[in-house]
Amino acid sequence: MAKTSVAISVLELANQKSIIKQIARAVDPIQETLNQLSLVLISDQTRNQLQTVTQQISDRYDQARLLLSLALASPEFALT
Repeated sequence: MAKTSVAISVLELANQKSIIKQIARAVDPIQETLNQLSLVLISDQTRNQLQTVTQQISDRYDQARLLLSLALASPEFALT
């Protein structure tokens, strides 16, 4: 039951337009994503994945949605 509740909360967070807008408009969308989730330390592998996304997707809002989704699925977020 608890895992279902967390999954629903994560989905709700990923769909919040205000957070997506802040990430999309940020000078550094990766850092803004991490700030929104209070992730201070992340692995090099996670950071590399997030950087790859920003290089492959040109639309800032699509980029923000995917960055947020990946950060929410990261091992670092799972440990918070």
